[in-house]
Amino acid sequence: MKIFNLQQKSPEWLAWRATGLGSSDAPVLVHGKHYKTTRQDLLAIKAGHMKAPTVSGWAVEQGVRNEPMLLEWSRQGLGCKDAKPVCMMSERYPWLKSSKDGWDGATGTIFEIKVIGREKHNLARQGLIPEDFLPQVHHQWLATDGEAKRVVYVSYCQHVPPRESKAVVIYQPSQNLLDDLLDLEIAFMSELQALLVARPFSEIP
Repeated sequence: MKIFNLQQKSPEWLAWRATGLGSSDAPVLVHGKHYKTTRQDLLAIKAGHMKAPTVSGWAVEQGVRNEPMLLEWSRQGLGCKDAKPVCMMSERYPWLKSSKDGWDGATGTIFEIKVIGREKHNLARQGLIPEDFLPQVHHQWLATDGEAKRVVYVSYCQHVPPRESKAVVIYQPSQNLLDDLLDLEIAFMSELQALLVARPFSEIP
């Protein structure tokens, strides 16, 4: 894997991310649609024919605001004092990219932080990662080229009492789940390359 010193959400980061598959693309491939983006939309976006939708709103703003505090809180409790946000690319599959909320190379720990509503937060309090977030987590794992040892999923909810507002799930995906996602991503990239060679998106009505 390779680590890049990019400021997330910066123009340089957006350009870097546009040339491959990121973590938020994985749910589209697994579920066929994520938020408003379909698989066909994703093909068009990656080919430069369609502009990627802007992700904004209260949850995004709260995530940006609270992620540093939540990373500090969780990494200290788990002995991952060097964990920090990074942009990472697989060397096996250079199109496989991820922007991690936190990565501690010494322990192989991925931090995935979510500021979410009560329903999904309650799942984390029961030791579960919400189903629609799992593809993102699996993609994060694949980008490490086998160096990941665990995922620390940090859930934070502002709609519950303070003592219940934080939850941590320690997670290790099965190899079958990782293989399934990798197969979907390889197939998508092969389809994208074949489509671009056969007929540029600029010629598609």
